Amino acid sequence: MALVTVALVAGSQALASTGPMYVTSDTTLTEDHFGSVFITADDVTLDCAGHAVIGGGVGTSVSVGIDVLANGVTVTNCVVRGFLTGVFTAAQGTHVVADTLSENNEGLRLQGATGASILGNTADANAWWGILACCNANGNTISGNSTKLNRIVGMGLNGASWNVFTNNVAAHNERGFGVGFSSDHNTISHNVAANNSVTGFDFLDANDNAIDTNVSVRNGSGPNGGGYAFNNSSRNTVTGNIATNNGSSGFNVFFGSELNLFTANHACRNFFGDAFDSSLGAGNTWIDNHFCNSSLP
Repeated sequence: MALVTVALVAGSQALASTGPMYVTSDTTLTEDHFGSVFITADDVTLDCAGHAVIGGGVGTSVSVGIDVLANGVTVTNCVVRGFLTGVFTAAQGTHVVADTLSENNEGLRLQGATGASILGNTADANAWWGILACCNANGNTISGNSTKLNRIVGMGLNGASWNVFTNNVAAHNERGFGVGFSSDHNTISHNVAANNSVTGFDFLDANDNAIDTNVSVRNGSGPNGGGYAFNNSSRNTVTGNIATNNGSSGFNVFFGSELNLFTANHACRNFFGDAFDSSLGAGNTWIDNHFCNSSLP
């Protein structure tokens, strides 16, 4: 039988090991760790100091790299790869700062987490998505992160409300930003979506959001994809956003999307045109936008 080393961590420093590691006080890694890390005490910091937490690769049966099981935890300076989920939290007040979450199935999952700060992380080349807030993950701040080469979406909100998504970059994913499934009352501002293969910003059943000062450029190719797509999404305020050189359209509003307000947006050089509104229902308002090729004002 193979010997597995288990580390029970309760000091200021811990040597890396193999097998499950349990963090119960402030801990700094001094080497890479092979296996999952479980943080079980409130208000502690795991500082990987640039070292990696490594799983068995995409498709592995090892589910979580760093599993946050307590409130007020900080995870910083970690490289996490080879897990189903790189970092998972359902806790309150989690801080995930300056980590690299790559080559997992999903980089970071906030599942029902509240009051989290997700700041300055990189989530690249994950099989599903880079950063996801879902399942009533409400009241979180996701800012200054970068995602690229994720197969489905760079960053997503799925059943998550009252979050702040700002100053993030999503490039070379299938979709840059995906907001849907009753993700309402979020602030989505100053983000950049570039060179994603389908859509820069995709809204599906996303209502009452403030969407302002974002940039969507070169998303999709030829007639496919686009800058901003609103599908059954209503009462959003869309202000001061830019869409240029996208496939399909710059702004596309369709199906049951109604009562959205579009003001001071700019779109030009999009493949099929800069703005389309084929929505059903009560209608949308378009005021003081600058479109190079659209019948909308």
